Amino acid sequence: MTFDHVARKGYTKVLTQAEQRLARLWTILFDLEIVDSPPVEIAGHPEPYLTVVGTIPASSDPITMESSSAMLLRIEGQWDAPSSFETA
Repeated sequence: MTFDHVARKGYTKVLTQAEQRLARLWTILFDLEIVDSPPVEIAGHPEPYLTVVGTIPASSDPITMESSSAMLLRIEGQWDAPSSFETA
């Protein structure tokens, strides 16, 4: 799933910007909603972006304050693999 990474970090809501021509696709593919707010101007992009938001499924194993300190110090996105600095 597209949002597995952020779900693993404990998030259940997402907010992002999408090009106007793609915003409807985001609503269909990811069940997001277009926010009724002014478009966002992004430097270097010729067209403004729309804000889209949605709820995502919670992770069955989120990273929390109760996670082991080793896991919390691991490389982003590689929480289940021991890092080279961990001792056996």
